[in-house]
Amino acid sequence: MTDTTTPPIIIPPTIPATFSGTPPPPRRVPARTLEKWEAWRYWSSYWTWIYVSVGSLSSILSTLVAANTKKPFLPDYVGVGIACAAAVLTFVISALSAQSKAAAFETAGRELEKAVAAYETDLSVTEKSLGDAEQKGIDILNRLKPQ
Repeated sequence: MTDTTTPPIIIPPTIPATFSGTPPPPRRVPARTLEKWEAWRYWSSYWTWIYVSVGSLSSILSTLVAANTKKPFLPDYVGVGIACAAAVLTFVISALSAQSKAAAFETAGRELEKAVAAYETDLSVTEKSLGDAEQKGIDILNRLKPQ
């Protein structure tokens, strides 16, 4: 006895005529939004650089003063000058609140970056969401204490 049944016919799924095999390109974000994002990222880097460089210099000078107290190797006036400079740099880093400014600009930039990514990839997201993210970023920056 032989099997006389025919094998099942497999019909491939139909592909819509509009499908070209590649996803649609991301939408263009308004230049104003991208400029604001780039500015916020720049200021975040700027304040981070200020905080790290001034803080490092202050730490190095403080270490030099501490090492000079064990066995003095600097003239007295140089040691006093370095101690004063370390104190002034510490005051400057505190008065500028560079770390909080860097964090605020970083947070604002990330908030806007999140909205830009959603806008580029999700067609249901409107330009209003970009404006909302800009407002949220500005609110974050407004929380910085005035100098």
